[in-house]
Amino acid sequence: MESVTIQHNQSLLDIGLQEYGTPEAIFELALQNGLSVTDELSVTQEIELPRIKKIDLQRLSYYKRNNVEPATSYNGDLEIDCEGIGCMVVGYDFIISDDSSINPVDIGEGGINFDEVDYDS
Repeated sequence: MESVTIQHNQSLLDIGLQEYGTPEAIFELALQNGLSVTDELSVTQEIELPRIKKIDLQRLSYYKRNNVEPATSYNGDLEIDCEGIGCMVVGYDFIISDDSSINPVDIGEGGINFDEVDYDS
């Protein structure tokens, strides 16, 4: 059976897109490899590629032709070494709120603690 080696920040969703051209492959990949669809994968981990009937040949050929290897997984580490709107992350240091009672000065580093926001007032 064929296999693929996981690259940095790749998930089963990424492998489904990369190897089959469809995100629907995630379920069969998980079953074949005894994983949950949300499991974090390790760099250099080998994933067995099951035979899947549904393949998006158009997307797959584009990925192969252009050497696209999706890597959309997030490992929880934010390293922001720049400033300004172009470097902000929504929900982290760029807070979107329609609550005019929140003073941006009071938000602090890391954003709003939503457990402490009074939604009824």
